[in-house]
Amino acid sequence: MIGLTVSSIPLNIAWAEETYGNMLLQCIVNIVFAIFIYSIFYVKSGLIVDGNLTTVNLRTAIYFSGTTWTTVGYGDISAPEGIRLLTTFEAINGYLAMAILMALVVLWLDDALKSARQYKEWISSASQEDIEKTTGLNISELKDKAKKKSEKV
Repeated sequence: MIGLTVSSIPLNIAWAEETYGNMLLQCIVNIVFAIFIYSIFYVKSGLIVDGNLTTVNLRTAIYFSGTTWTTVGYGDISAPEGIRLLTTFEAINGYLAMAILMALVVLWLDDALKSARQYKEWISSASQEDIEKTTGLNISELKDKAKKKSEKV
């Protein structure tokens, strides 16, 4: 799983800023996919529920995989001895993947806030001609329409 997540991130220095959202989405998809794959292993091998090794359905396996992935581990379901190492790897994968996910969220939010700040700075410093040329809008006409609407009310 970590290999999938890391390989989906461009490992060059010149990351394109507009790809943060795509990388975030890829990371989330990889996490959901990995939880599902682990769940299939748990359905095949069974889990310990109420002290007894039981064959579980996919829904229960996804619940166990999700709690293991996020390292919550409520303790109501546990892994049999034969697959405890697998659950350990899942917990480590989940811990590292969540760190990557949080880093991508921070990068994505930082990029969005930076874009908003740049837009505000551009709007406040641009002349009316610059805004009209860039947006294709006639500011004078818009002001006149707004003034006429406010006079009607």
